[in-house]
Amino acid sequence: MADERNTLKCIFARSFDDLILRNKLRQLCATYLGGIWTTVPSQQIRIATQKRLSPRLLGIFPGGRFEEYIPSRPLTNDEYCKACVAQEVGRILARIHSLDMPISKECRLAQFVDDMIENLRSSDRWKTKSYPMHTTLAKIDKSLCPDLITIDLLAEELEICKKCLAQSGSPLVFSNNDLHEIYFYVMVSKLLIKV
Repeated sequence: MADERNTLKCIFARSFDDLILRNKLRQLCATYLGGIWTTVPSQQIRIATQKRLSPRLLGIFPGGRFEEYIPSRPLTNDEYCKACVAQEVGRILARIHSLDMPISKECRLAQFVDDMIENLRSSDRWKTKSYPMHTTLAKIDKSLCPDLITIDLLAEELEICKKCLAQSGSPLVFSNNDLHEIYFYVMVSKLLIKV
């Protein structure tokens, strides 16, 4: 159940003298407002269309747009677990992430991970427990993984990931819900990725 203090009803009932709320609102406004948000969708579509990363844009009008229809289906979880599919999705994401698009590119991964670990540490479920390691879809060499996962082991692993990201020099510093896996499609008439 969500923390009662963070429900929308409670948030909007708070006084604007609440320093935490004011700082969060300031951060959200700086990230998403300033006028640019009103033009983002059509600009993103135009850029993606020009780079052949989306269907052709046929027309834009107030309240909507027309795009080319391409018969397709979403990729399945089983397909995502195949190395050839993951590599192709990685190539596509690299092309998308390298575009100069007017969307927030602030890296929030490290803060998200730190907040998640703190929430797990304060949870009774993780305080003194460990859980068996298992996968549901991916085929892995079990000797490369621990038998049990603890919150400390998870925190260590995430710190290693943050260090690797910092040292990689990769331009991939943002995420966008529009790039979520449910938005990757395989054309029905012509299989682009052999699965």
